[in-house]
Amino acid sequence: MKLVLTFIGAVSACLLTAQAQAQQSDPTAASRQVMTREIVRTCVAQTRGQVANPEPACACTAGWLSARLNYRDFYLVGRFYHYANNEAGMQAEIQRLLAQTDYTAQDIQRVARFLQDSNAQMSAACQALER
Repeated sequence: MKLVLTFIGAVSACLLTAQAQAQQSDPTAASRQVMTREIVRTCVAQTRGQVANPEPACACTAGWLSARLNYRDFYLVGRFYHYANNEAGMQAEIQRLLAQTDYTAQDIQRVARFLQDSNAQMSAACQALER
């Protein structure tokens, strides 16, 4: 058991060092962290009352998405997440993105398709944390 804990500690230290180095070399790292926090806050607000303690599952969801998507696509998810339960708001946000950014309708459709296609995987990874 002590050997396993030592191994886990060493692996964790390596991963944290690698993450810190990656963040220093990744100009989007700070913005990705801001978007991750925003997704967690929105998720918690939207699920409060449905789940007793939504923070762990929401953090898992945001982390899962951040790990699976490049920054550009993750940014789109962050912009959409606020409107998950508001179709009119979602449509307005899509129109803003198309008018004010270089995102295309194909970009938005691709990310939406990814979210639909990966929902089962994401749920399998994070649902156990719902309490």
